Amino acid sequence: MQDEKTYPYDVFISYRWVTPDQEWVREQLYPLLVEAGLKVLLDVEDHVPGRDEIHEMTRSGRESRRVLCVISPEYFEEGRMVGFESLSARRSDPDGRNSTLIPLIVRKTELPEWIRGPIPINWTDSKRYKQEWKKLLRTLGASNLDVPHPDSVQAGPQNPSDVFPSRPTTVRREAVPRPWHNKKLRNAIYVTAVLLITTFSVFAVWQGFTGGSDPIGVNPEATPHASPQPTTAPSASPTATPAPSRPTSPSIEPAPPKKVPPPPPTPQPTETKCSPKDRTLGNC
Repeated sequence: MQDEKTYPYDVFISYRWVTPDQEWVREQLYPLLVEAGLKVLLDVEDHVPGRDEIHEMTRSGRESRRVLCVISPEYFEEGRMVGFESLSARRSDPDGRNSTLIPLIVRKTELPEWIRGPIPINWTDSKRYKQEWKKLLRTLGASNLDVPHPDSVQAGPQNPSDVFPSRPTTVRREAVPRPWHNKKLRNAIYVTAVLLITTFSVFAVWQGFTGGSDPIGVNPEATPHASPQPTTAPSASPTATPAPSRPTSPSIEPAPPKKVPPPPPTPQPTETKCSPKDRTLGNC
């Protein structure tokens, strides 16, 4: 017997929030069902913000005449709330006489035992889209049966601008590996930098201790920092030929030492001669 109860909505759509299911439901299935004259309850359009999710799902199933389950392999994953929606609809009509639960299979998957009873709408065969769409609209009680059917979930629309007029077309770029992302290369650069810094530090400390002398024994005259060597006077021998000397940088000759005059000679005592008279008187 057909349920004569009055419902605010003709159908509630239960689906998984995964790609491509959610895009197909929100942008193709939902607008076309509304165009067919049906009152459709969709979570993103009719669930009240701030309310508990389970209460809203319970209200959606209670206020809708039918529950349309968009079934894909992800629909039956554990821990998902869509299972609660379909189970609630199944319990309200266990023998399926009122077609409360309508499975809409959009991608092939293995159905669990509890949902194998209701006859599904098969959307996996593109050759039967027209027949399956008409059958779904009649079951839901649509007033406009001439609405075109949605496209395949896998292939998408033939002309994306007709269904997604405001969605920009983006090109996904593949990730390009960067040299800095290589861990071995980073370690090699780090070790090289540490060795260079250590070498320059040791060289600077060594220069400070040695006063800048040549560390490998090079002739100091060949270096710009070599001090000038003292020159010797040429030999006085007339036969000696002075050897050519390397030009040296001009240097300041030291001042000659001042000549100190010798001290005056000490006067020596002179011996006086005594006469016999002076000796007698004791004068010498």
